[in-house]
Amino acid sequence: MKFEILIPCGNPTALVWDENFSKTDKYEINKNLMNKFNFIEQVGFLNKIDGGIKLEMAGGETCLNAIRSAAFLEMSDNTNSCIVNSCGEDYQCGKFQNLIYISNKLNSINFKFLKDNQILVNLKEISHIVSFEKFSFKDDDEFKKFAFLELQKHGLTKFKACGFIICDDDLIFPAVYVRDVDTLFFESACGSGSLAVGIAKNLTKGINYCKLIQPSQKTIFVEIFKQNDNFDKFKLYGEVKIYDRKNF
Repeated sequence: MKFEILIPCGNPTALVWDENFSKTDKYEINKNLMNKFNFIEQVGFLNKIDGGIKLEMAGGETCLNAIRSAAFLEMSDNTNSCIVNSCGEDYQCGKFQNLIYISNKLNSINFKFLKDNQILVNLKEISHIVSFEKFSFKDDDEFKKFAFLELQKHGLTKFKACGFIICDDDLIFPAVYVRDVDTLFFESACGSGSLAVGIAKNLTKGINYCKLIQPSQKTIFVEIFKQNDNFDKFKLYGEVKIYDRKNF
């Protein structure tokens, strides 16, 4: 079994070249990789397809950092753009200076104000609560427990994936739960969470562009485009680095 470990904005991601693995196989591979390489935060599976590459996460969720990582591999032959298919969507990806970007339409999103400073943003196959409240936690575990209870309270843990994202100006702190692989991480960086924050900032402050500093201290850049006051599309940029190529 061949796999690659990539680091998109500090978010360690294993991408496995799929060999017609069953859902059970993928669950076991996910568990084994995370046990052997305990710094990995997520696992996805890759297939070459006509016109691009297909990515399926072990938990079936949408993961923008993993999509950007798949694009990084697909463009390793010096091409400057590619298509990555994930969760039935074709994402346009490409290179911008030394960054990898991902872009797609936003017409399938919806949102709800839970309170004045807290917004639920539903993306395809992942939902995030974005909170602009001030919190203080003694450690990461306390934050994760709090985040999971908030996600449970709003009925989100029954879905494939969900996150609780604290946003403090340009700093974000993401806790993400993935149901089918039963993982709860305080993530080093979160692409979909950054997109949700970008949408929430647009809703509350009218901001169309933001630089979001991740727990890894890396930056994800988010652009939001609207047409007639409706969300139209997004573009998200960040670095991707290769960590290792392995057989397992």
